[in-house]
Amino acid sequence: MTTITLSFDNGPDPDVTPQVLDTLARHDLKSTFFVLGDKLRDRRKLSERAHAEGHWIGNHTYNHLVPLGMSAERGIAADEIVRTEALIGALAHERRFFRPFGGGGLLDQRLLNREALGHLQREAYTCVLWNV
Repeated sequence: MTTITLSFDNGPDPDVTPQVLDTLARHDLKSTFFVLGDKLRDRRKLSERAHAEGHWIGNHTYNHLVPLGMSAERGIAADEIVRTEALIGALAHERRFFRPFGGGGLLDQRLLNREALGHLQREAYTCVLWNV
């Protein structure tokens, strides 16, 4: 039997997220929602709904502006993760799922810098990418 895992990035979005949640509920499916901190800050109720309906909430950085591996300024990469995790709070999955911003799906040195990688390792995050 094949297992397929659904995930949605870059929300919560007031137009899209409710439709996705309704569709998942109609088909009795669960998913992981990788949220952006700057969107979660103002739209927490959508993520609370997802969590209450049994979906998992993961961290997808704070503002998704630049892949963390391209962030040269000290402190920026870890801050992207920390700020978002603080906003996720009790909604976080116990394995602390993290999906980096891939900048077009690229899996190379642009994905994470040493600072981001060190933070993820120290805090025991589970890094979830978009390939098998």
